[in-house]
Amino acid sequence: MSPSDVSGRMARLTRQWVNNIMSNNIKLDQFSFARLRKQLKLSLQDMANLLGLSGNNADNVVRDMEKGKRPISGPIANLWIYLQQSSGYEEDVLPRFLVCEDLKTAALDDNEAFASPEIIFHTRYPRFLAWIANRQEVSDRHTCVYVDKETALAVGMWIDNPLLPANETDIINILEEAAKHTSGYIKRVESLDE
Repeated sequence: MSPSDVSGRMARLTRQWVNNIMSNNIKLDQFSFARLRKQLKLSLQDMANLLGLSGNNADNVVRDMEKGKRPISGPIANLWIYLQQSSGYEEDVLPRFLVCEDLKTAALDDNEAFASPEIIFHTRYPRFLAWIANRQEVSDRHTCVYVDKETALAVGMWIDNPLLPANETDIINILEEAAKHTSGYIKRVESLDE
């Protein structure tokens, strides 16, 4: 698929999604609710935590919504719309990791532009922005993963709360995938410089 085909397809999907929201055509039923939970790879209890449900039977509340035994409230439907924005896209339409370069900024002392760090954007839940940094520049207060002997990937902003669901293994796996993506990106850039 060519870049123009991908961007055209993405634009069509985005227009369709926005039009559906504006006209209230997005229908949330038990099947789409369950499908989203499975796309996000969440257990019933994890989904309950993500929705802010508490108590001993929180997972049963989610199960009942998925089976149509319990209505899906407005706040939960709004959260569902938010979460489904990034789920279900194919990699050729919206890649899981995007490398972005921040705007060039002018140095205050000599008005020369300098390059801002490259940013990695994780487009799936939990979404985050991380920057590629020298390992020595990363402090203990940052969530980070090491890419190689010199480079780290440090999360600068979590768009979605990474602690809900509280599955540390999944977060570590996502960060390790981001590190692999970053390593591949660095190798491609270095090969262009040769």
